[in-house]
Amino acid sequence: MQIYREITPLNKSDVFVLLDSASNGFDYPIHNHPEYELNLIMGMSGSRTVGDSTERYFDADLVLIGPYIYHKWDGDAALLASGQQYRVITIQFGMDLFNAHLLQKGRFFKIRELLNDARRGLKFSGQTLSDASRMMISLTQDKEFSNIIEFLSLLDLLSRSTERDFLASEGFT
Repeated sequence: MQIYREITPLNKSDVFVLLDSASNGFDYPIHNHPEYELNLIMGMSGSRTVGDSTERYFDADLVLIGPYIYHKWDGDAALLASGQQYRVITIQFGMDLFNAHLLQKGRFFKIRELLNDARRGLKFSGQTLSDASRMMISLTQDKEFSNIIEFLSLLDLLSRSTERDFLASEGFT
């Protein structure tokens, strides 16, 4: 299997980048990159590959992927052919974001733990999926510094969630 290395649009001056697309296709090949990625799919069903895990998703999917873990989403061919409307919101942020002195403080412990767990990919469900979806949709509106606070609140929500499952197996590298 050929795995491509994506060059993301994240710059050194960015806290994160947000990509928001509507009914834009799922033709991106299986790939990886050194950035963390939080993907939200709304209004589509299909299959998702993260590391050595391939699963079906239905209507909505929220996954946090750690650095260098390969991944790909596909939409159901019949839904895509029917013109089914869907939306994909992707947030990418660097591995070094939480190396800053402030972010090493105790209050950020759960977020650092979340990011460590993301090395295997994490799928979120239930109320976490619902709440995180609203937050990610809100982040698509540029509110300058307020977006940074919302982004940290989103990571805090995910870090406290018990509605999450690992995707790749424990020994996967």
